[in-house]
Amino acid sequence: MKKLAKIFLCLSLALMMSLSLMVPAFANYCAHEYYTTESEWYTDNGALTHTKHYQTTTRCKKCNYKKVGVEQTSPEKHSASRYAYSSSNHSSANPADHYCIKKVLCEKCPHAFTSDRVSTGCTASGCREYQSIKPVPVTE
Repeated sequence: MKKLAKIFLCLSLALMMSLSLMVPAFANYCAHEYYTTESEWYTDNGALTHTKHYQTTTRCKKCNYKKVGVEQTSPEKHSASRYAYSSSNHSSANPADHYCIKKVLCEKCPHAFTSDRVSTGCTASGCREYQSIKPVPVTE
């Protein structure tokens, strides 16, 4: 029994020594230099709410290590705050009939509260489309 234990111990020791020599040859050691990025985006849920998405990602500057955190979501109410001009129409023969579409958008997501047709300011003396790169609507 002692002889069998001695053989097993010697074989185990030899196996551990050979594995310890193999590990450094195949391992890629990196003294990681981590930095974190935070992502935040919104999706529209309809007339009343949008969903806020939040996620943290940790990366190493030296190697390609990347750990993506769990995406967290929370519903929020829309808040109207900005105007956007989505399109304009300068096809009418009468320049006074030219218009553009002005939308009131949510502060965070692309939800449109209202869509109004406003004058571009073109007059019988000429169309403003050719006077500037982007037609500027008349503000009241």
